[in-house]
Amino acid sequence: MGTNNIPTRSLGLNKRRDADKRDFGNVSFLVGLQYFILGSCGWDLNAVEAGII
Repeated sequence: MGTNNIPTRSLGLNKRRDADKRDFGNVSFLVGLQYFILGSCGWDLNAVEAGII
């Protein structure tokens, strides 16, 4: 029984890791999109970045 639990547990961890990568990709995409929109509106991206940090 113990050997059956280990593979499923490791598979669950791998799925969670893949989901984290996907979420991180979505966040970077949204941040990039936000910068693109601000830039196209003529905003100073350096000032915006300084405000965020």
